[in-house]
Amino acid sequence: MNDLFDSQSHSVLPTAAAVADAVDEELATVSPARGGDSCDGEGEKSLEASDTVMEESDAWAAEVDTSARLRRRAGDKSEYLATVVANATAYDSHGRRKLATKCNLGKGAWVYVDSYRPIYSGQSCKFIRSGFNCERNGRTDTNYLRYRWKPRNCNLPTFDIGSFLPMMRNKVIAFIGDSIARNFQQSVACQVGARELVQEWAGTINGQAVSGLSIPNYNIKLLALISPFLARYSNSPADFTKYGLKPPQRKEIEGGNGGAQGYIVWTDQLDATWAAVIPSVDVAVFMSGHWFLSSQGRTDVRSLAYVRGRTVKATTGFEAYATTMKRVVQYLDNDIKYKGLGLWLSYTPSHYSSSNPPSCDYNAPFPPTMAIADKSAVTFNDIEKRITRASQRLKHMDLTAMMALRPDGHVQKYYGPAKNSKTKWDCLHWCLPGVPDAWTDVLQQVLVTRLGQQPAA
Repeated sequence: MNDLFDSQSHSVLPTAAAVADAVDEELATVSPARGGDSCDGEGEKSLEASDTVMEESDAWAAEVDTSARLRRRAGDKSEYLATVVANATAYDSHGRRKLATKCNLGKGAWVYVDSYRPIYSGQSCKFIRSGFNCERNGRTDTNYLRYRWKPRNCNLPTFDIGSFLPMMRNKVIAFIGDSIARNFQQSVACQVGARELVQEWAGTINGQAVSGLSIPNYNIKLLALISPFLARYSNSPADFTKYGLKPPQRKEIEGGNGGAQGYIVWTDQLDATWAAVIPSVDVAVFMSGHWFLSSQGRTDVRSLAYVRGRTVKATTGFEAYATTMKRVVQYLDNDIKYKGLGLWLSYTPSHYSSSNPPSCDYNAPFPPTMAIADKSAVTFNDIEKRITRASQRLKHMDLTAMMALRPDGHVQKYYGPAKNSKTKWDCLHWCLPGVPDAWTDVLQQVLVTRLGQQPAA
């Protein structure tokens, strides 16, 4: 069967042989799928488009001239677009086309479509977190909003609200993980909100207080369950002292946000923020990884201590990530035998430069041949692939290569009001509208495939 997202593995980041060996040892203990759900290699456990058909695009790499003409009209002279392929005529007015039988949605190019505009804006959607609302925060260039993701062998339909809503009627969708989960949730909410009522919601699920967004006319809940490590964690000085560790110091970060610069993470214990809720969730989209690194080109550095059992383990963030993912898989596969659709959005690369201070001053995508510069992303992605392949209920939504090509899509210096002086750049989170809207396009196709419903013709 065909794998939409995982056509090839990347090797583990070769920064140190010890790191690779330790991660391999950690992954070697992952339990294989059981019984009739077992698989070899990239078989049943991978996302597939078994029932969708469409002619393959035979002109994927043949319209560079068209792309260049459109870019010149827009005043875009960036060298990074020299080989990006444009195929503006590949999309009909609604994007309502089925996928090719053999199509990896995560491999392709960002194409400039002069007529393309997001269906919402930073002014029209009230649900966009201030730090993601680049338009309101003073970003005036708009070319970054005119790119559509084009998989190499098929056309990816744009998000179709008319089919999404009835397909998700009476369902709970949860985006679980770090702040990237809010990026994703708010992208979905803003696109739906352009055509349908979306409102804030708060309640209790399985005894856990939960807040999020709802689409009342279809009884759909859109939750963002923020749990940066997915595992239990603490920044309490008492917990550090309990394990003989020096408590972390609080540090004032630019923008007035102070916070503890250290955490203890119990990698074999799950965070109840999401674990208590997920038995009642129909579609769960996990994402994590960034908090397992002490720093990412930023000036603020966290001290991290990982506890397994009753002792602090001398381990890397990669190893701790693997341990936590294993525990998530065990919980879904064995502990609760999760009945919904579980997806793991692959690690989202950052684009911090080596300058001081680090920045990401780009105005266009990279060409599709560009290698992933964020080597941590390659390592995290490899861990995710290998662990999700062993899961019966969790599928890997591998879009790391897609995101790695969009250095221009980050918040950059537009994470606060334009009148404030910015010396720190955000090269991790994404502007809304922007790149996360393409994740929503992909998510709908995954839901169509797994739930057996097709978008309207």
